[in-house]
Formats: sequence, C-alpha cells, structure tokens
Amino acid sequence: MLGRLRDKRVDRDWLNTNFPCMMACPAGTNAGRYVALIAEGRFEEAYRYARDPNPMASVCGRVCAHPCETACRRGAIDRPIAIRALKRFLTERYGPESRTPLSTTIRRCRRLTPI
Repeated sequence: MLGRLRDKRVDRDWLNTNFPCMMACPAGTNAGRYVALIAEGRFEEAYRYARDPNPMASVCGRVCAHPCETACRRGAIDRPIAIRALKRFLTERYGPESRTPLSTTIRRCRRLTPI
C-alpha cells in the first residue's frame, strides 16, 4: 500500500479532482481547510489559515464572486458550502474590523538584561 502512495504525484489534475474549490479560487485559498477548522471550533486558527494566502480576506468575505462555491463538491449532494459567508464570519470575529483583531505578525522575544 505504501508503494502506491509513494508513487502518487500531486499535479494540477489531481488538485482539480480533489480540491476544486481551491483551484477555483483566484487567490488560491484552501477553503476546505479553514472550513474544517471552523467545524472543529478552531476559529482563530481558521482565520489565520484563511488570511495567509490573501491579505484582503475581509474584503473577499464581502464582495468575492465566490467561484469556490460553484466548484464545491458538496453541491453534487445537496448544496455547496457557503464558503464566502464563513470567511466573512471569521473576518468579522478576528479580522482588522473586529473589536479584538488577531495579530498576524510573528512576535519575536527580546532579551531583557537586568539593570
């Protein structure tokens, strides 16, 4: 079984088949990952994951044409996941327009010397 996985190449065709929402997104956001994090209740991590490839996540949560939802595989079962609405939820809760925005910069520790 491991030999089968070792020889598997991840190319554009494989990504289109398995992650059509990510391939449809002009920003290349992996919507499936942050939607899964939201489902697990890990909202802060989901916000960081949604914002990582796209610094304008707050804007996209409101005005994006959401081609990811059209490509969503869940639509074949019943309805596609409301990816844009979930991104808006994250940005309103943790984005720059929220009351408690998360820092998206890496904090570095400075050494303090005793005086």
